[in-house]
Order: sequence, then structure tokens, then C-alpha cells
Amino acid sequence: MQGRIAKIRKTKILKTSALINFVLALFFLLFSFLYFKRYDLWFFIFSLFIGIYLLSRGALFKSDSSVYFGSLTFLIGVTGLLIKVFDLVYADIYYLLITALSSIIMVFGFKQVFHLILASIFVICAVITFIFQAKVINLSIFLILITSLFFIFLFLCVIIFKKLKRRS
Repeated sequence: MQGRIAKIRKTKILKTSALINFVLALFFLLFSFLYFKRYDLWFFIFSLFIGIYLLSRGALFKSDSSVYFGSLTFLIGVTGLLIKVFDLVYADIYYLLITALSSIIMVFGFKQVFHLILASIFVICAVITFIFQAKVINLSIFLILITSLFFIFLFLCVIIFKKLKRRS
């Protein structure tokens, strides 16, 4: 039977995991409020557990969008917690790299070539942003590079979508 795992319906497993994730999210939220006295972690805690829920949904139903958004929100939660707790610098570069990592997960999991292009664009954008934040280039060169990267990405998207349209 395709809708069951060990004679348990997949929707029941998903509802149970949602309930467990919600209870754990509330527990960690209260723990951060009462023990750490940190009131700025709530978004990352909920992102972490929403990501776990979406990843389990993607694994149960083999949904590529759930895997992509699940890995993205899970990594946003983990990275945000690490940035807030350990006061890491270059936070925006980490967010660009986790977006690229989520796209790479889609490439290996579902063989989607578009996400390979998207991941490479995000990695290049992260490198340009790091070079700008290290004060190697000034703002005008940074904006020229990011804008040209954006137009290259749009050009590649048009080419990919034209090829996809010809196939159908």
C-alpha cells in the first residue's frame, strides 16, 4: 500500500509529527525566554521546527517543494540560532549560502537543473558580498556586479524556460 508506512497512514504520521514539532517548539521557546532571557530567538525556533515538519512532509510524500522550503527554513532556523547565540559576523553571507545549499539539495534529490543555476548564482553573490564586506571593493562596484549577476540570471531563466516550452 502506497499511503501507509508499517500499516500506519502517512497523514497520521504527518499529523503526529506536526503535534510533536509544535510542542517542542513551544518548549524551546519557553526555555529561551525563561532560562536564557533571550527574546529574539522566537523566529529562528519556529523556522527550525517548521523546517523539520516540511522535511518530514517532503520525505513522506516525495514533494520537491516541501523538501526545498523545509531545508531552507530548517537551515534558516539553525543558522539564525547560531548567529544570535554566538554573535557571528557576516550573517547575510550565511543566509545566501544556506539558500544555495537548499538548492543543491534539490539538485541531488530531484535532479532539477534550474536549482543548480540558482545555487551557483547564490554562491557567486555570497562571494561578491564577502568581498564587499571585507572592503576590497566599494559600493558602486558591488552594485554593478550584483546587478550584472541579476541580469545574467534573468537571461539564463529565459533560455531555460524557452527550452522547457519547446519540449511540451
